[in-house]
Parts: sequence; structure tokens; C-alpha cells
Amino acid sequence: MPVPVLHSALFPLPLHKKVSTNKSTVIVVATGIGVGDAVNVNGTHGMTPTGWSGTITSHIAGNYWLSNNLKVDHEEVRKGKKITSGGGTEDVSVTVTNRTATSAPVTTTAVPTVP
Repeated sequence: MPVPVLHSALFPLPLHKKVSTNKSTVIVVATGIGVGDAVNVNGTHGMTPTGWSGTITSHIAGNYWLSNNLKVDHEEVRKGKKITSGGGTEDVSVTVTNRTATSAPVTTTAVPTVP
């Protein structure tokens, strides 16, 4: 299988930033990937940013792939005051790993988040 090539990552709903039963969704526009491939999303805020992981769960059409099982692996570690209400936005980086290789990251800016 070829190295995955990501063109973009779309977030139709806000990303959950806390470990819970809530799952987040990303639509990946890419070639060289398939159902079951690993998806990793990493935030940019905090001393240790939030990390999410999941898998490609279905093929939408063409180069569009769905992952609707993203779960928080580790919560953001911040210095100072914690955000306790409301949402915000965060730039996130997405990679996909198929059976043979990991893609270069693609960054999506200003993704809405749920604290």
C-alpha cells in the first residue's frame, strides 16, 4: 500500500477536549488510506496539547474518508487558569497511518472545541 497523502481534514462538529464517552468526528480527504487505518489528531494549545486517536470508519466517496470514533488520549495540560465553560478554537494536526506508513501531517486551523 502506498504512503498516505492527506490533502485536508474537515471537522463538521466541535472536538471534545475531555476524556469521556463522547466521540469526535473528522472527514479526511486523502489517498492511500482505507477503513481501519489509524487516525491521530494533535492540538496546539497548552504545555501538553490534547491528543485524539481513532480509525477510519468508512469511505464516503472519492478521496473522502470518515473517522467518527476519535477519543481523547490525553487532555491538554495548561499553565495558569483552566477553561471551564464555553468553547474556543484550536489549530490541529492530523495524520493517518496505513499498514505500511504514516502520512505527513495536515493542519486545520480554528477548529471549534468543546471544553
